[in-house]
Amino acid sequence: RLSSLNNILNAVVEEPYILHEKEDWCQDVSDEHGAVTNLPVLFESLVIESIELIKEAVLTIDNREDDIIEHDGPRHATELLLQKVMSAFAFTLENAATENYYSNQSDIPPDSRRLLLCLNNCKFTKSRVVPKIVKSLDDIEQLSLEKAAREAIGMYNVLDQKLFDAYIELKCEPIIAIIEPNMYMGKFD
Repeated sequence: RLSSLNNILNAVVEEPYILHEKEDWCQDVSDEHGAVTNLPVLFESLVIESIELIKEAVLTIDNREDDIIEHDGPRHATELLLQKVMSAFAFTLENAATENYYSNQSDIPPDSRRLLLCLNNCKFTKSRVVPKIVKSLDDIEQLSLEKAAREAIGMYNVLDQKLFDAYIELKCEPIIAIIEPNMYMGKFD
């Protein structure tokens, strides 16, 4: 059962890395989160579905067997894997924002728009998706997910700053390109 638990969680850690390929850039606009795409919801449903599978198949206790996450080693390993599961989506958002799209699809937004959408997706994931995942694991009392959730939100904070910096650089570059040659012509160096 412990091996099954680890295999399921490891598979869930790997799946978000390719989730950005399913991004369709359809936007859901709300006052609270701005324009977000379907990507965070896809991630949430993937994780919630696997959590339900874990609860049904692995964590059901038979009278003949011990609870597998009652022991310290398996419990800490499971908490670490759950932290990786919640953090893995940060790489997906980064890939969606920064990947070069060489396709004929006309629905792929320009770089600045993609960065803004991924910034909103990041904030949405921090405020909505991670807490929902933690809530879905609340009935497993043996797990302490405060640290895992804190670390995952830390990853999204780092990504948020990275995407914001990329957006600012993208918007400042044309202005600098105009100012810099004129600055040297006027001998302001």
